[in-house]
Amino acid sequence: MKDFSQQLSSSVTVWRWLLILGGLFWLGMMILLHVQSLFPIGDLTRDPAAIAHHPPFFGALSNLGILLWSASAAMCFLSAALLNIIAPASDARLFFLVFAVLSTVLCLDDTFLLHESILPNRLPVVRIPEDVVVLSYVVALLGAIVHFRRLILSTPVWLLGVSLGLFAIAAGLDYVLPSGHISEDGFFLIEDGFKLLGIFGWLAYFLRASVDLVVAAVKSHA
Repeated sequence: MKDFSQQLSSSVTVWRWLLILGGLFWLGMMILLHVQSLFPIGDLTRDPAAIAHHPPFFGALSNLGILLWSASAAMCFLSAALLNIIAPASDARLFFLVFAVLSTVLCLDDTFLLHESILPNRLPVVRIPEDVVVLSYVVALLGAIVHFRRLILSTPVWLLGVSLGLFAIAAGLDYVLPSGHISEDGFFLIEDGFKLLGIFGWLAYFLRASVDLVVAAVKSHA
């Protein structure tokens, strides 16, 4: 118990400094954005719907998906931090850390349209095709699943399977639905609907896996 208390106290100190440094970095970024002259700072700080003079519900479901990605990343980072204290040598700690980073990347991709717009069209020197970016995500995901397959099998793997299946359906609709046989609104409803359900399933899986693996680690070290 004493060792655990010392580890917890040390971890709290580290996170306190990380928060202080993160706050200072954010403050520096805001000052830099204020003094630069390339674009108005309001274009970055205000809501996109307000900037474009659109109704506030524009992009509401897309924003919900970003919130779900963020929650998934936060859950995984928290679980990795707890396991770093309870069982620092466990595979579960690295498992959550890897999927926290992956969830963060996917969140940023959805937020800034990385694979659709920025990486293929808006980089100053190198342009990365959309298919290459998407393929890199798939390879990273499959690599993580293969590496942690034994650990994943001890979790509610069916939830992860449902989530990935929904993502696959959403991604494959361009090849399945014949052109002209469905309205644009209908296509977006189906494609984005499956994607949003997939993100919800992703969050549900990591929420359940976090509880199961952290509780198991606590019991094994009690």
